[in-house]
Amino acid sequence: MIAVVIVLPLRLVYDLLAAVGRVLKRTPPWLGRLLLAAYMALLHPVVKVIGQGAALLWSGVAWLFARGVYDPLHWLVTVVVLGFLRLLGRGSGRLARWFHAVFLAPVGRLLAAVGSVLAAGLRLLGTGLGRLGTAIGMALMFLANVLLVIPAVAVWQYVLRPPLLGLAWLAKGAGAGLLWALRKLGSGIAAVWAVFAGALVWSWRMLGRLLYWVARILVVIPALALYRYLLRPVGQGVAGTWRLAGRGLRWLWRHLVVAPARAVKNGVLVPVGGGIRAVWNVSVRRPARWVRQSVLAPIRETGRDVRLQLRRAFRGG
Repeated sequence: MIAVVIVLPLRLVYDLLAAVGRVLKRTPPWLGRLLLAAYMALLHPVVKVIGQGAALLWSGVAWLFARGVYDPLHWLVTVVVLGFLRLLGRGSGRLARWFHAVFLAPVGRLLAAVGSVLAAGLRLLGTGLGRLGTAIGMALMFLANVLLVIPAVAVWQYVLRPPLLGLAWLAKGAGAGLLWALRKLGSGIAAVWAVFAGALVWSWRMLGRLLYWVARILVVIPALALYRYLLRPVGQGVAGTWRLAGRGLRWLWRHLVVAPARAVKNGVLVPVGGGIRAVWNVSVRRPARWVRQSVLAPIRETGRDVRLQLRRAFRGG
């Protein structure tokens, strides 16, 4: 309803004024001044009278709304609803104070007195239990000292400590002797291993020298002779032959293929390509460019302007 009654008429008026504005923008200045003078002389008084009547009508509607709707609702809320809530709040407050004075305060004082008595009794009971626990703890400490600590110290001092000291002295002497024996045994083993390692190293060195001379005589010298007197001359001959063949093939390629192809390109293909390019430019490319610039481009610009004007006219700019 709001869209149909309010928004749609305003939209129509706006579109109408926009269309009129566009028309006036495109009209000559003298015609615009003439239309403005006609409007001020003919339509402006009518519009002014209609505006004053609408203002008076709105004032009357506002006065009727204030006297017929707002004032009764304000009186109902402030006098009836708030008065009832105020009376209800006062009554509930008085009832709460009476209930506190009659029931809650005596019960609270009674519970406080009972709690004070119980707290005093518990305090006395706790004090007595604490003193009793202190006495029991001191007695147990004395009994533990007499029955456990003093006998344990005496047994350690006079029974266990002397034999343990003797065992420790014996273990120290035995450890020193065992360490001396192990040190002498390690020295002997090291000397024997040094002699054995020296003999082993000398044996490996002699065996390596023997294998080196055997490999040199049986492998290296025959391989060097074979390379120097057989493979190297054969390789040099093959390389020279391949080099001569490559030069011959290069000379044949240059004189039998490259030179005729270059002559055909310079004498036939280049002139024919230039002629085809000139004929294409004259017969196709230049007419097509003239048609695009002189015919198609103005038609496209005119169609774009027509579509823009139609869109502005039907969609309101």
